[in-house]
Amino acid sequence: MDETTSGGLVHSGGVNVRSENELKSCLKNILRSKRSEINISQEKMAERIGISTREYNNLENGKSFCSAYALINFINNCEVDKDEFFSKFAEIIDK
Repeated sequence: MDETTSGGLVHSGGVNVRSENELKSCLKNILRSKRSEINISQEKMAERIGISTREYNNLENGKSFCSAYALINFINNCEVDKDEFFSKFAEIIDK
């Protein structure tokens, strides 16, 4: 894999660290908002998306990103508009 740079820190494969942090922040805001909207605990949200409560807490605090499996479960089990969801990520990546 190549390492590329674009004026900032970059991971192998060309993923800008700043973009990665923005993606984590975007995800945490979406998760918090949806969890608040459906009025459930972090534990219940973690169950819905198939991850541990600790993993969910890390997502909602912007410390990590989740697997495709968890994203799919979130979209399918929490009545998330997938087009709107992914358009938010596309805006960050396209910057």
